[in-house]
Amino acid sequence: MLYALDMKGPIKTVTISNENIPVRHDATLTITIPLDSFDGPIDSKIGQMLENVLNDWRDGRYPFDVEMFKNGLHNCIKHAVALCIEEAMHNKFGNEMVVSDDGRGSTARWYLEAQKASKPIPYMNEPIKAEIT
Repeated sequence: MLYALDMKGPIKTVTISNENIPVRHDATLTITIPLDSFDGPIDSKIGQMLENVLNDWRDGRYPFDVEMFKNGLHNCIKHAVALCIEEAMHNKFGNEMVVSDDGRGSTARWYLEAQKASKPIPYMNEPIKAEIT
């Protein structure tokens, strides 16, 4: 039960149904980044230190470079989701064109449908794991 205060009257009781709560789906994204060194072998402890850096929450935020890394990765994920939706719409509508109301221009229907489609963007959860092999 949730209680809400209506400024014009008494407290009202609002019942929230579980039907409207979305189901959470978890997945793990694995990205392989090749590292090279001309100064000798790469110490495997660097992976653990990188993990510590990526999860270093202090003073209410992550270090700036970690926030930028996460922001950049999130933008890459958003772009990949958009490309998946565009590909699905292109497969569905093919080369069908939509002509504008004034008849002067046309646009691919798959593009218009992809712009209207909802884009379920996954978000990163903590902690982030790092390992050098």
